[in-house]
Amino acid sequence: MSSCRGFKKSSIWPLVIIFAVLGGVMWYRGRQAPMPALFAQGTTIEAAYEQSAQTGKPIFVLATADWCPSCQTLKRGALSDEQLVATFSERAIPVYLDISKSTSPGAEFAAQPGVTSIPAMFVIADGQVVASTVGARSAGYLLDWFDRAQSATPSGDW
Repeated sequence: MSSCRGFKKSSIWPLVIIFAVLGGVMWYRGRQAPMPALFAQGTTIEAAYEQSAQTGKPIFVLATADWCPSCQTLKRGALSDEQLVATFSERAIPVYLDISKSTSPGAEFAAQPGVTSIPAMFVIADGQVVASTVGARSAGYLLDWFDRAQSATPSGDW
């Protein structure tokens, strides 16, 4: 006699498979994504402020952490989109701030008011934050957001 009354032995396998698939998806989404090519230059926030002053280009900042699942989703998705990478590379100075540890170079920036959750993205023009957003956004959303930020700046010429 079976110890599981009301269940056939074969009826448990679909549940096992479903849980295994869900577990795999959750593991994959939580895995650390590689740094997007947009940030390959490795520009620091300090260097970006200098470049921005010289070129007039705004700074695009991503505050992220290796333990943040939404950050990993954003890096695999929108920040790997070819159109977004081309637009941001041409029209902004991209800065990647890993705030995983309090000793990370980006931790000081993240401690400033305004960084309330991650992933957090900022557009800085003329030394001032002119736009910010948080969460795993789509490439289309970020492109529109960046365009709105550009029109909100005093010069509007970048």
